[in-house]
Amino acid sequence: MLTLSISLEGAIEAIDTFDGVSSRMSNLEAFYERVGKYELKRAQERIKEGGNPPWQPTKYPANGHAMLQKTGALYASLDQGSVQVTPQAGTFGSDLPYAPYVQFGSSHKRLRGGDLPARPYLYYDAQDEEWIKDTLASYIVNGEL
Repeated sequence: MLTLSISLEGAIEAIDTFDGVSSRMSNLEAFYERVGKYELKRAQERIKEGGNPPWQPTKYPANGHAMLQKTGALYASLDQGSVQVTPQAGTFGSDLPYAPYVQFGSSHKRLRGGDLPARPYLYYDAQDEEWIKDTLASYIVNGEL
């Protein structure tokens, strides 16, 4: 005789797991919050290091201060409160009016000494991408950040 048996043993646990994954996939706010905080910390590290790779030296050294650290305003603007999230996206960065000029450079005519070279501090590199992928996988599958 040929028989086929079907059992739903363990089905409740599987359904609970799928419900958790579905819930996390539909609202990624916690993930975006974690990524934003991580990237802001990385941007602060880049400012402390003087860029990675190192930024072009400034024409006007800041009397004993490292580049972009004379007032500490840019560094401080990259605090944890600069992360804004929705279920579908996260944004983070600096709200200082000159932050884009530091990031992308400028050829504004009123700048002392002419052009301001780009000194990028807010970006993803290969290390960040790996961390983000691992963090997303862990969050979706296990609910852990």
